[in-house]
Amino acid sequence: MFSHPTDKEELSKRIVDEQQLEKVLNAQIAKGNYNLTARIAAGAPQQYDAFIMTWIQQNITELPAPFFYVMSRKLDATDNKAALRWYTRGYVLAMVDRKLCIDKSARQGIEYLNYILGDELKQNIGSYQESGLIYQERVAAIEYAGTLKQNYDPMWICSHGVSTFTEEGNSGFEPLEKRKDKLDELAQSLPKK
Repeated sequence: MFSHPTDKEELSKRIVDEQQLEKVLNAQIAKGNYNLTARIAAGAPQQYDAFIMTWIQQNITELPAPFFYVMSRKLDATDNKAALRWYTRGYVLAMVDRKLCIDKSARQGIEYLNYILGDELKQNIGSYQESGLIYQERVAAIEYAGTLKQNYDPMWICSHGVSTFTEEGNSGFEPLEKRKDKLDELAQSLPKK
């Protein structure tokens, strides 16, 4: 049903109610189509924002970084502080996941997440950086990530690597048990404000 990126107009035609949207989101997650599912959630008409945010919160341990960016986008116009918090959480999780990918070229996949962000956050990110707010939120996001028991693999970002497009196929990722070590490395490398 959703094999290509969709826009709001297209989604408006295809999704008639929250039950159908939930069915689509759950089916795509079950297939491991995290990037497509995040695009569907981000592009869904505004009337579904509250439903999508509740769905994300209920499934948070099953969802990778793109969904934290979707939450940030949905909150962008109404709650700047919460939008920033969800963005930094997603950024930290994305950084950890990209460190797990064996194919280092997959690290470019983090750039794809910026397309999900809301316009207001994009405009203010520089001032948040200068004021030290981003640093504070990243410290808090690292703590949050340490408490989150994630039940997904990082293929959402590993699939952005060059090996995905070669004959040998994607080279995969390191064991998920290393996620904590990668988070600790990230905490150590966080620049001091």
